[in-house]
Amino acid sequence: MKKYISIFAMLLVSFTSFAQSANADYDDLMKQSKRARATSTIMVVTGPIVAAGGIGYLLYGVIGKSGVFDDTYDNSVYNPITGTTTYPNRDKLNKQYNNGILFGAIGAAAGIATAVSSTIFSSKASKLKKLARKTRLKATTDNIRIISGNNYAYTPTKQLKLSLTFSLGR
Repeated sequence: MKKYISIFAMLLVSFTSFAQSANADYDDLMKQSKRARATSTIMVVTGPIVAAGGIGYLLYGVIGKSGVFDDTYDNSVYNPITGTTTYPNRDKLNKQYNNGILFGAIGAAAGIATAVSSTIFSSKASKLKKLARKTRLKATTDNIRIISGNNYAYTPTKQLKLSLTFSLGR
């Protein structure tokens, strides 16, 4: 009978060791969950800021291309020269407005993509938290001391230890 119990115990230990990875510890999973949640929060905050900057730069380029900023100034900067058809820096301004449109669109798209991709990290954090709080059976072997009389024997003996953990709350 002892033989069957020991074989069953060894099978139980081997199955639980294959079923759980070495890093599936509660503390490690909760740490990973907190890191994923922090990454998600940072991405949710920075995404709209980058998108707003990109939209502003995009609007600057679009408004500049439409001709709103076409008044040129003489050297004193206070006297606008209007009604002229040739502007000395027109090519430079067109390039600047084109860059504003291009980089503004890229910035707006990057900001929106950052904010939307934060949901990946948020869902990962909740999955890791659920996994950490899941019921699991853990089998370990510990060295124990056997009591003989009034003192402890100094020869360690291996003992099979089964731990059942489950969550009581959130």
